[in-house]
Amino acid sequence: MTNEYISSKYISNEGKENQRVHKSYISTLNTQNQIDYPKAISLPKELLKFYLCNENSIKVLKNQEIWASHPSQLNDPFDCSIELWEDNSFNNELLKDYLKEINNDNNFLSASPFRIKKEILGTLQALLGIYCLTETETDQQDLFWGYYNNHEGFAIKYDIDKLSKAWGNPFLVEYCNDLETQRILVRFPKSHAANEDILKIFYPRLLRWATIKKRKWGHENEWRYVFFDCCYSPISNEGNQHTRLKSLPSNSINEIILGFAFFRDHINRKKTKKISPYETKYDFSKKEDQNKLELLTILKKYESIPLYQIVFSPNLKLFPRRIYIKEIREKAVYIVEGRIKTD
Repeated sequence: MTNEYISSKYISNEGKENQRVHKSYISTLNTQNQIDYPKAISLPKELLKFYLCNENSIKVLKNQEIWASHPSQLNDPFDCSIELWEDNSFNNELLKDYLKEINNDNNFLSASPFRIKKEILGTLQALLGIYCLTETETDQQDLFWGYYNNHEGFAIKYDIDKLSKAWGNPFLVEYCNDLETQRILVRFPKSHAANEDILKIFYPRLLRWATIKKRKWGHENEWRYVFFDCCYSPISNEGNQHTRLKSLPSNSINEIILGFAFFRDHINRKKTKKISPYETKYDFSKKEDQNKLELLTILKKYESIPLYQIVFSPNLKLFPRRIYIKEIREKAVYIVEGRIKTD
């Protein structure tokens, strides 16, 4: 089978200093996406993902695969909102050739532009998978630990070169002053060829849709991997959930970092004991400890991946300290502390 690509592009903020060109190369086998930025942007060598310590997040390390989120699972209601698309762009006269590709029902074709928009974008949202990451070199990391896991969870530092060889490059999020003004920028062209593929029209616009946020989120310095091959909606529970699971490439994890409060609930227990100035035996015998105990048990098996915990440095800043899991025995975890990493 030949893998011939249909190329398509969408230019946002055309002629302005923040112009971006969104490109999609579509074939029967896959879709490759690209964004040309207004100035040269270097791809970070490493990016961070913050997690709560729960059953789902532990599976990332246990099964070596991540979950590519449906847009409805993101924490900003404006993120990938259908309201960012102009209703009139879904006028059935303008898109009648495209609509028949999705739904040839006359009632659907004669529906209001808003209903048509809602049904089409709901279908396309199910194809989108998003994995959000944050730059490592930022003074906002204290906030991220608080936002995403109350300092009690963990973070994974990825080797972006290895991830990108498997998934394609991540995209730098565009932070807009007012997303209300962006509606006009995602409208469809007023003319099109009769035989033009609907995916050619939608995909580069979907790419932009998946990579814009309000400027108030700009401190996150977010990058996103965007997948167009997911076939599951958690809203309707239709499709195949496994299409949202993406395998991690070998050796793509550079570090695991535990939050400042990861051991907080274990410090004052009777069975917790200070073995030496640098070694502590932590008690994990309670029922609510089991997720953390399972995480530490998995990390013990991955001793080749450096493990850190966030601590106060002498100048009262938060820095990662190298730690080692010496032993896990009878629901007790022996942790040895190393040096604080300040570079």
